[in-house]
Amino acid sequence: MSNQTVHFTGIRKKINELLETAEREILVAVAWFTDEEIISMLQKKINKGVKVSIIIYDDRVNKKDLFEQLYHKGANIRLSKKLMHNKFCVIDGSIIINGSYNWTYNASINHENIQITYEKSLASSFKDEFYSLQTKC
Repeated sequence: MSNQTVHFTGIRKKINELLETAEREILVAVAWFTDEEIISMLQKKINKGVKVSIIIYDDRVNKKDLFEQLYHKGANIRLSKKLMHNKFCVIDGSIIINGSYNWTYNASINHENIQITYEKSLASSFKDEFYSLQTKC
């Protein structure tokens, strides 16, 4: 089995399937994030003790009230004042979701993609980038 897969359809479903597997930590750096189904999955994972950290772009597209429950349950949510186009997620330090897909309802009807990579060393680079972005928010 390859340690990478690419998806052009059914992306929301695949993201939720991967998030469901998280046991310890989920890091999300996605510029635009309004998909309530994915937010609901993150809420479920927080309720099971998974640490969730999110960085989104601070603009009117991202409705901050969508993240209120996550925040009150302990999610670390940061807003980037600087324009960001990141669209990646790291699950348990070993699974990377990366691609053109913003986590929005509109993205689910656009021609978008994600690549899923199962590799700890590459995930470590994404984690480093996440924490670097987080310090600037």
